[in-house]
Amino acid sequence: MTVASSKDTKHKAEDELLNFRKSSMQQDPFFLKMFKGGFQEAITNSASFPEDSPGSFDILITWVYHGKLRPLTRVKDNRNALAWKVISLYSLTEKLCSFELMDDIMDAFRDFGVQNDSLPSCYFILTTYQKFDSNSPLRRYVCYCYTYVLLNEKRDTGHMTDLLTTVPDLASEMAKLLRETGGFIPEPKSFSYCHFHTHHKYSLCPWEL
Repeated sequence: MTVASSKDTKHKAEDELLNFRKSSMQQDPFFLKMFKGGFQEAITNSASFPEDSPGSFDILITWVYHGKLRPLTRVKDNRNALAWKVISLYSLTEKLCSFELMDDIMDAFRDFGVQNDSLPSCYFILTTYQKFDSNSPLRRYVCYCYTYVLLNEKRDTGHMTDLLTTVPDLASEMAKLLRETGGFIPEPKSFSYCHFHTHHKYSLCPWEL
């Protein structure tokens, strides 16, 4: 089975072909439906995802094969880079409706923040709002983090308040969050993993049953 994704080489998009064992890919419900149904992909034994990076597919396939997500760590020779791109991978898994992997990504991202005493950057928040709609758990999480920092951190937040102008939806969702919580915003790390999962926050986590 062949999956084509895109890469950017000297600002020119090119296709990169990734070959996988069909039996392994069919462990994922999305690919099982795609390659067993009457879709074109089943006939050609291939699929194309031009907006997604090979790196994200590589992480996805590792998860399908082994049932584990690669650890999210800093790149050894570049402390500003991470081992995999959170937004890119989350976007891909959202398209595939792979809810368990979406939740694994969220857990890994939150764990990374706790281990490194960090919260999403302004750029990460901006990109998340550009990429996902208001129902996205990742978008809900970054809104919560943004609101927490703005209300509780004793530092210059000028660059953060600029985001409210750049991203109007952030301002409205922040106002909604403040109304819902009565203005009390605990530390993001104080919440259980399930609070920012794809399932309803008050329902049992399906991955722990």
